[in-house]
Amino acid sequence: MNEDTAGTPLHEWDCTKKCNSVQHGTAIYSIGTKGSDVQVINLWMKTCQNFSRVKDEFGRSAIHVASATGRTKVQFGCEYSD
Repeated sequence: MNEDTAGTPLHEWDCTKKCNSVQHGTAIYSIGTKGSDVQVINLWMKTCQNFSRVKDEFGRSAIHVASATGRTKVQFGCEYSD
């Protein structure tokens, strides 16, 4: 969990850095089709701790949706999120 300078939690996830939830993968793919690049990355980071690697029921990951929608900045974020 991330904390601000006062020690207050910034966000709590319902998963771990090794998450492989298909539900999270589906949410990640859906989020990737809407909004600006910054909004997409921020929502992905709030949705799943393993957003760059989790997959939906069709095996698609965040990098797949970023490529399909031409989001080069988001692709870069996925590659260097680990």
